[in-house]
Amino acid sequence: MKDWFIGAVVVFLGTVAGIVSAIFQFHRVGEVDHHLRIAQVGGPATLSQGTDVPSATAVPRVEVEGSLLHDFGTMDATGVGSHSFVFWNKGDAPLRIATGSTTCKCTVSQLEKNVVLPGKSANVTLEWRRAGLAVNFHQRAEIATNDPDQPIVQLSIRGRILPALVASPSEIVLRRVTNSRQHKFSLAVYCYRDVDFRIEDYELLDTKTAKSFQVEIGQRLPGEQITEEPFVRSGYVIHLTMLAGLGPGTIRQKLRLRTNLKDFPTLDIPLEGNIASDISIVGPDFDRDDNVVRVGTIKPDESVRKELFVLVKGPYRDQVQLNVDAIDPEGILQVHIGDRAELRNGLVHKYPLTIEIEAGNRVTSRLGGEAAPMGEFHIITTHPQTKVIPVYVRFAVQG
Repeated sequence: MKDWFIGAVVVFLGTVAGIVSAIFQFHRVGEVDHHLRIAQVGGPATLSQGTDVPSATAVPRVEVEGSLLHDFGTMDATGVGSHSFVFWNKGDAPLRIATGSTTCKCTVSQLEKNVVLPGKSANVTLEWRRAGLAVNFHQRAEIATNDPDQPIVQLSIRGRILPALVASPSEIVLRRVTNSRQHKFSLAVYCYRDVDFRIEDYELLDTKTAKSFQVEIGQRLPGEQITEEPFVRSGYVIHLTMLAGLGPGTIRQKLRLRTNLKDFPTLDIPLEGNIASDISIVGPDFDRDDNVVRVGTIKPDESVRKELFVLVKGPYRDQVQLNVDAIDPEGILQVHIGDRAELRNGLVHKYPLTIEIEAGNRVTSRLGGEAAPMGEFHIITTHPQTKVIPVYVRFAVQG
């Protein structure tokens, strides 16, 4: 009986010891599982349960060394810039960092590490390049962290993107320009690089009007002598003269400068506009840009009459005489210039210009093109600059 009682006591004590041990182990596991862990779930860092942090109250604290804004000053437009921000973990739990959103021309090129231990640091490197034609540059990037006080750290990059070469003005626009006298224009070419920049030659690309222009390239000058722009290192002043006598109408010329820069061997400067002669033609169905009278298609038994005017102004208006020549097709087109009348107290002389196609003509097509060139006639003048004005007639006689 005594032996049975002793055995029962031993079993009871063993059971109690097992229960106590199990309870102790349960609380140990709960304590460990309560620690924080960082998980990357398709984007910014998020918090979850884990075993990375040594206690339930430990948290990471992110601190960026210096400023969150990096001003790089100036950069060549062809270059790529980079800068490293130093992320410190001032907390007592591991800091996790991950790439967030960035603007179009700024990228996170490198995260030195994704986990930063307490008291340690990691470099976050941003890379940027020119954004379109913008001169003033400002881009940003976001870094996600598991710092509860700073889940997002926004980094900024700013500065000024400098082109290699710039023409000022970038193009020459001809306005109210007549061909009875010469006209002068000036422009400057700026080089933003600290190099021995040279303009070595030039070319006028439209050979048909190239002889009507004179180009004078001055001496190379320091930037401060040609502009107040502080970033210009050197440049040239170019003088362009349009000589008198250039034919009226639209002009599309281009000045090409040849330089000693290997990556910018040429710089093109457009020169566009309309040249107004002292002698001009006005009226309905007349295209002044191309000197074309629009008649259209008529039947053989139809006739058509277009009434325009020739206007003469300028210093030679009283001496100018007008005649018609080189009518094509002869016998179909009839062209006549009438007597002059004075406008604006004699400052402008007006001459009636009549173009006729009489009924009974043969079938013909003069609508334009190699197979059917437009009709044409010339107005011959005694003006010293505008001696011949070709006029085209777009028409067809079809049955």
